[in-house]
Amino acid sequence: MEIFYETKKPVVLLTNNFEFTFEDISEIYRLRWAIESLYKQLKQNFPLHFFYGDSVNAIQIQTWVVLIANLLITVLSRSIKRHCAFSQVVTMVRLMLMYYVDFIAFMENPEKTWNDFLAKEMAKSTTRTKSFRLRGLTFEKNKTRSPILRGFEEDFYALLCFTGQQ
Repeated sequence: MEIFYETKKPVVLLTNNFEFTFEDISEIYRLRWAIESLYKQLKQNFPLHFFYGDSVNAIQIQTWVVLIANLLITVLSRSIKRHCAFSQVVTMVRLMLMYYVDFIAFMENPEKTWNDFLAKEMAKSTTRTKSFRLRGLTFEKNKTRSPILRGFEEDFYALLCFTGQQ
């Protein structure tokens, strides 16, 4: 049987089941293709190469966690106005999970979010001078960045490069 879509190439399906109607077979194929696409998405973005436990319960829990995470990231990616690939959203969530940054605002405009974050951190940080003596000379070291900002700068620059903003 051959299925003709208005916007796509025709699809040829072979079957040995003559009890189903043409519409039923095309619907089964469409639903099967959606399952295959979901399975591919799960394999690419949430690798389940090994399981944390050996019991059936542990494997089921890990599988459910992956499915729930996939659902949450799907909702998150659909709430972003700018088009981003699903794998890009997964990577960005992994990188930004422990930072207090508005994720949706960041994905829509990374440069503005970075500048706002810098301004806020610079306002919070105070200039501290640490001096030490070495062989009769006094050295002073200024610390103007907050501890949060020190670790965040390198990660954020990598994120900007990843999103194509740099």
